[in-house]
Amino acid sequence: AWRWAVDARIARRSAALASAITGAGALYLPERLHEVRKSAKKLRYALEMLADLTGAKTTPDLRQLRKTQDYLGRLHDLQVLMDRVRQVQASLTPPDLTAWRELDVLVTSLEDDCRRLHGRYMRERDALAALASRLSGRGAQLAARRATARRVS
Repeated sequence: AWRWAVDARIARRSAALASAITGAGALYLPERLHEVRKSAKKLRYALEMLADLTGAKTTPDLRQLRKTQDYLGRLHDLQVLMDRVRQVQASLTPPDLTAWRELDVLVTSLEDDCRRLHGRYMRERDALAALASRLSGRGAQLAARRATARRVS
């Protein structure tokens, strides 16, 4: 019974990840990318639970989700920092042109890092979507097999 519950959770969380990836689209939209990160994190936790219960070792799926979660987390942290720097920059009183320019250099550097991480996400997005699709289908297939097995017995 526990295996069925974990498989169902994996299927739900995989579908949520696929939906978040679709919702994020190709444009750099930090909030939507953060949703992808949170969905990947939840799916990773479900897969880790299955691995713990079955005694399995780290799988390629877990490694991919962990890697995705790490770089999307870094992207989110950079975005939060960039937003905060912009707030500080806008609130300088009295206006200090030197400080404003130095903060602008920092924002530009943070933007470059965000673009680089978003580019990485775009390169890996299809593989992540395929993983989510495969895992959500796996849960549906297992549920169908269980239903068939119940009817037969």
